[in-house]
Amino acid sequence: MRTALAIPLIDDSRGRRVAELLIVVCILSLADLIFTVWAHVVTPADFIEVNPLARTSWGIGIFGLVVMKLALTAWASASFGACGDISAPKRRCGCWRWFM
Repeated sequence: MRTALAIPLIDDSRGRRVAELLIVVCILSLADLIFTVWAHVVTPADFIEVNPLARTSWGIGIFGLVVMKLALTAWASASFGACGDISAPKRRCGCWRWFM
């Protein structure tokens, strides 16, 4: 009989799972930033930013958009990481909804 292979990144450690999810969210946020900047550069006349905060930040320039996106991602990740050890399932669900 074969035994299951142990994967050290997937275990019963809640803190590790929360950290892995936050890393994935940060990677997706960075990809969103890259594609937004790419769309503005490639199609400057045709691209319409639907996010009003990003549209306002883009009015300052590319630096404003990058700083805003990185600052909001860092703030949300730090906030969720701080409340990631909440034990009640309803509070955890609420925290995830707030983060997204």
